[in-house]
Amino acid sequence: MADDSLSILENRVKTLEVKIFGQSDPIPDVSSPIVDDLLESHKVVSSALSGRDKMAMVLKRLDQLEIVLDPLYEDSVIDSAAKLAFVLSTEAELEEITRQLVRINELSPCLESEQLRNIPHLMKQLGKLSSLMVEHKEKCDLMNEKFDDLIAKYTEIINGVTAVFATLDSMVTELEIKAKPKTIID
Repeated sequence: MADDSLSILENRVKTLEVKIFGQSDPIPDVSSPIVDDLLESHKVVSSALSGRDKMAMVLKRLDQLEIVLDPLYEDSVIDSAAKLAFVLSTEAELEEITRQLVRINELSPCLESEQLRNIPHLMKQLGKLSSLMVEHKEKCDLMNEKFDDLIAKYTEIINGVTAVFATLDSMVTELEIKAKPKTIID
């Protein structure tokens, strides 16, 4: 019975290996020792780096790079006073961000209202209203131009009538002066 369950498990593992790796054998034959493979890879890397002094220097300093690039390295280098000074220098900005977050939390019920949730569904109507508004604006602009033209014509007419009345007034004044009897002064 144990052999039977073991063979079932082996078959399941083989099926999984075939599904993952395909029909090829997932476990390569290891004919050479690992040390030989490491030496061969070292030779390949060394030949690739020969003549490339800058890359060789980078590889020599790889340990230092790993230390510097460690996210926790900054915490170990910067002392507490510098961290405190940084936090204090950004205090006003942090307080402003805190106020804004509190305000967002206060307004979140409004932002999560049913009306705002329906906005995507109302975009089609908004598009129709926008195009209608553009049409009305064009009509209003056209009417404003016509109105401006009418006002200009009205102003011309009024100016003409005013000029005519001024001329008539001066003529009437002249006629009144001529029609007055002349008095002789002794």
